[in-house]
Amino acid sequence: MSVIAETTYGRVEGYEHDAIKVFKGIRFGAPPERWQPSQAPQPWDGVADATHVGAMAPQILRERRLFNTEPPPQSEDCLFLNVWTPAIDEGRRPVMVWIHGGGFTGGTGASEVYEGKSLASRGDVVVVTINYRLGPLGFLRLSEITHGAISSTGNEGMLDQVLALRWVKENIGNFGGDADNVTIFGESAGGMSVGCHLAMPASEGFFHKAIAQSGACHNAQPAMRANTVAEQLLRMLEIDPVDTDALLSISAEALLGGFAKYLGERSDATVGGMPFQPVVDGAVIPEHPIRCLRSGSAEMKPVMVGATTEEWKLFLSMNPADSILDDESLLRRLGRSMPRGRIDHVVDVYTEGLADREMNATPLELFSAINTDRVFRIPGIRLAETQLQRAGQVYCYSFDWRSPLPGMGACHALELPFVFGTHAKEGISNFAGSGPAAQRLSEDMQDAWLNFARDGSPGDWPTYAKNRATKFFGRKTRVEDDPQREERLVWEGMDSALGVF
Repeated sequence: MSVIAETTYGRVEGYEHDAIKVFKGIRFGAPPERWQPSQAPQPWDGVADATHVGAMAPQILRERRLFNTEPPPQSEDCLFLNVWTPAIDEGRRPVMVWIHGGGFTGGTGASEVYEGKSLASRGDVVVVTINYRLGPLGFLRLSEITHGAISSTGNEGMLDQVLALRWVKENIGNFGGDADNVTIFGESAGGMSVGCHLAMPASEGFFHKAIAQSGACHNAQPAMRANTVAEQLLRMLEIDPVDTDALLSISAEALLGGFAKYLGERSDATVGGMPFQPVVDGAVIPEHPIRCLRSGSAEMKPVMVGATTEEWKLFLSMNPADSILDDESLLRRLGRSMPRGRIDHVVDVYTEGLADREMNATPLELFSAINTDRVFRIPGIRLAETQLQRAGQVYCYSFDWRSPLPGMGACHALELPFVFGTHAKEGISNFAGSGPAAQRLSEDMQDAWLNFARDGSPGDWPTYAKNRATKFFGRKTRVEDDPQREERLVWEGMDSALGVF
């Protein structure tokens, strides 16, 4: 059955599925001008089709996809969002806006794992998932190396997200949602985006609560590093920075091809393993996000933050060379991201921690555990510690359900299908697992996320202020106080190493 809703720009026609009204591929931005801030769409006459997802941002598709689902087509004209709502009425339901992950270079809000039907139905909420520009088309800083001829700050992808949040504020009331009760949530690069929105002046007033999954406030790079990335990429493409015609006319496919070559051949370690990410440009992101929070940029906003217990095992599976680490190569690899004088102590502490959890402290397990904390868990704790000074409602979680796939453990992204209730879908269940225990876990997580979206409290666990209380989601759901305390303490004084890929 078709369903029609009004937007600021024209009417859209979706459909009903299991009593939930679904709208896919709603345009929230005009076709973006390359490396310019996105703009609102032009109004349209008649009724726009909203029964199929829109194109996703141009990106390099990995041969091995985490979830075996078919991706939509790619286009630079990619600023679309999707809505799931129980009713087109004046219900003023809580709104949950999802920001997808993918290292700021991949992904789409239209992925089947992010289907919002289960959350919308279970919690009587409105769920929105969004696209944004990615990689060199969304996060390439050209303003300085082109001497202003192309004015991109490197935050165009973030401004796309802000435009989507503006659309929600202006239109979600027509979809049964409450524009004054909006929760943003996201995972990985989406969680890092959430951390940036907590710091960004342009996002103020567009959301009221935030959930950061496997990402926090430590992933925005200095402008100088972003300039270096741009210089290196253009050199790889054999384009002179002053040749703006070449930059603006190169096809997206050629640009991504150069980016793929750059990823494989670059030798400058200063840009790290995630060359495209938000940029501390002094305007869109005034200073490093965690410093903005310390100054009160997210005053009184409730926050929930967490990570999986074995995040890094996903990345190990993508890099077979890491599986042959020995003691010597472990120390060498750790030296790329932390002070060399601290490495031996870190390894000793994590060796004891793994033994306490009855795990073998092999070089591979140590590398995984250390990077899981350095990149994900500890930045999340820093966000919680900081926001506690500005808001009482701060909650931490940890996810320790393990994938049925060999060697993956409780890896990065594994919590996603449980949050969305899509774990039993074909192409997803082989990674996530299924059955009664998986269903109970999904219901527990959905209820926590929905409760938080409703009033800023996820339910029956204390705030992080009380004994560093942390809710564990897994085969045994429970609350622990200050889990892995010694591993947490070892990162004191090493904030510059946190979050860095």
